[in-house]
Amino acid sequence: MKTLLFVKLGLVPLALFWIGAGFAHPGIGAAIGAALATAVGLWRKSASLDASFAWLCAGVLSAITLAHLAGWELDSLAWSHLGLAAGMAASIVVGRPWTAAFSASAWSAGTRDPLFLSVNSVMSGLWSAVFAYLALARFLLLPQAASTVPLVIAAILSAFLPLALVRHALGSRIRAAQGARWRAPSFARQPARDADVAVVGAGLGGLTAGALLAQAGVRVVVFEQHVVPGGFAHHWLRKGRDGDARPVFRFDSGVHDVSGWWEGAPVYGLFRRLGLVHRIDWRRMSHRFITDGAAFDVPGSWDLYVEQLAARFPTDAAGVRNAMSAIRAIHAAMYSEAPKYSGVPGAPRTVSGMLEFARRYPLAVQWMQRPFAEFLHEQIADPAARRHLLALSGYLTDSPQALTVAAMVPLFGYYLHGGYYPAGGSGRIAHALVEIIERHGGKVRLKTAVERVFVENGRACGVRLAPAEAVRSEAVVLNADLLSATRELVDSARWPEDFRRQVAAMRPSCSAFAVHLGVRGGFEDAKPIMHIAGVTGSAGLVIPSLVDASAAPTGYSTVEILRLASHDAARAWCGEAGAVDDRAHRRSVDYRGKKNAIGDQLIALAEEALPGLSKRIVFRAEATPLTFRRYDWSSDGAIYGATGAPGAIKVKSPIRGLVFAGSATHGAGVEAVMISGANAAEALVPGLLATERDYLEARRPAYGLTPVRNSIATGVPTRPKALRKTPSRYRR
Repeated sequence: MKTLLFVKLGLVPLALFWIGAGFAHPGIGAAIGAALATAVGLWRKSASLDASFAWLCAGVLSAITLAHLAGWELDSLAWSHLGLAAGMAASIVVGRPWTAAFSASAWSAGTRDPLFLSVNSVMSGLWSAVFAYLALARFLLLPQAASTVPLVIAAILSAFLPLALVRHALGSRIRAAQGARWRAPSFARQPARDADVAVVGAGLGGLTAGALLAQAGVRVVVFEQHVVPGGFAHHWLRKGRDGDARPVFRFDSGVHDVSGWWEGAPVYGLFRRLGLVHRIDWRRMSHRFITDGAAFDVPGSWDLYVEQLAARFPTDAAGVRNAMSAIRAIHAAMYSEAPKYSGVPGAPRTVSGMLEFARRYPLAVQWMQRPFAEFLHEQIADPAARRHLLALSGYLTDSPQALTVAAMVPLFGYYLHGGYYPAGGSGRIAHALVEIIERHGGKVRLKTAVERVFVENGRACGVRLAPAEAVRSEAVVLNADLLSATRELVDSARWPEDFRRQVAAMRPSCSAFAVHLGVRGGFEDAKPIMHIAGVTGSAGLVIPSLVDASAAPTGYSTVEILRLASHDAARAWCGEAGAVDDRAHRRSVDYRGKKNAIGDQLIALAEEALPGLSKRIVFRAEATPLTFRRYDWSSDGAIYGATGAPGAIKVKSPIRGLVFAGSATHGAGVEAVMISGANAAEALVPGLLATERDYLEARRPAYGLTPVRNSIATGVPTRPKALRKTPSRYRR
């Protein structure tokens, strides 16, 4: 209605012309209308508003004025209608539908949404057709009623059709958010079925899905090819040599700094849902940035951090403050729905909720799907300040320019709420989830590779294990590497053509080179995480023993250095594609020499932050992209999954009963993959995340689920069965 009022006001110049024409003075009316339309156009331009419709009216009326001054005999009303119809149609063609100038105030920041353009194109097209018809009616001398009735109908439609179109489009978005529209399976007991859900891969995404489903009474079996669960979130031990001493160090495969551990966030919310809040002792990590020898320590307070940034970049202090204020607002918007769904964020799941979200969080609607680099350019002029705000992008990619605001803003949660290290090593996260699965009757089978996902009649119905064991299930959670799994575990003919093209267009993400060091002595003046950038390159430096003494013996420290490697560089490391464990390549002189040389470079770079480091090393090991491919079975050693359009891979696959979990659907990092696992569980048991235990119990018969045992108590439970015989050390 507000938009319709603005349109009526915008038609005032035309109304003056129509009044003049009614009194047989069309030329005078056109001249007055043209002058008023020009004035309106100048005013809107000075106010940075869209003045296109005012210029259209001014142009049409000026042409009619000139025609009358020239003495031409013409039906002024008919030609004005025809001119307006042509101008309105042209506005659609050039991508600036004329109604957008009036509806923008009602949409607020939603004008950046493609839906805004679509709805306004429809409405502009409607009025273009109406004015074309009015012109035709004048030329054909049709009765007045023939013009009045369509005009009234169009006015009524203008009041109600836009909202109806918006609701329909938003409803379609909600339905498409999880992917394919197949119904969730029933888990009523069937004698021929070995499990309700088979989970391929014991990374944190698969384990989160398995734990939530097991807690809900679903019979879950998780299969993992490795000797330990966790994927990139596991730890391992190594013995060093320091004279006669043999100190033992603990290293993490990749996870050191976990976000999402605060009230209302995913990791905290899911751990609380599973009864694990007190299972792990989380230690707050702090950051130091070292650029060309200059150090900047990130304070624990967001407001203090913003002020220190403003002081560091004084020429653009206002821009820094504005950008950080906007980031905080967008961050709050992105997590606004999380408390409703066990800490799992996402878009509102109702049309009314999406409309309310757009009203409450206009900045989020305006920016979330746009490049973060574009956001920074609009807010901050200082290139050095922009680079600093992109500093954590290495947690997600080696190509920060490709990140959207929605992908990058959650990383600022490290500054808002902190990042944490799980005392005892990153594998403790996986162990806790395994405990839940086994406590509720599920199984986690390690050293068990999946060779094939069974698909019959368009439905996933189990897996085949190596060498020839078949496990029948009602559904499958695919938490393996997306690119290899969709090509090797599922017959390609089972995927729709458009999905095959989508996956074919994707490529593995970057990989990494890591150096793991056991070091004599401590680093009291260091920070647990240090980001180093200098003339010899950049790297991330982590010292877990600064926050968790159990990572190294007394008198020693654990130091880990990480540098991202592009996909092209990773392929060069991995040798022949498809060889997961090419022993000859790993033992070649060329491979070992290259590995040692880059390790030396990274240690030399780390000495900028830790002087004398190289002289205190008592244990050293390197991990290359080949190492990551060998142990995690990721394509070309990719550590962040596959790259493609953000959100392109949905949780529900095109195959009924087959859902994706892991970085494929929600990106990299502990927080993201746990979100993916939670959504995979939700797809198989709708409503699971939004329910409390008593509500879930009431719904249990509808899903054919068995009763659930009580959630585990707080404290330190027993070691999971799947881990009791797991070797504590293995070759890397």
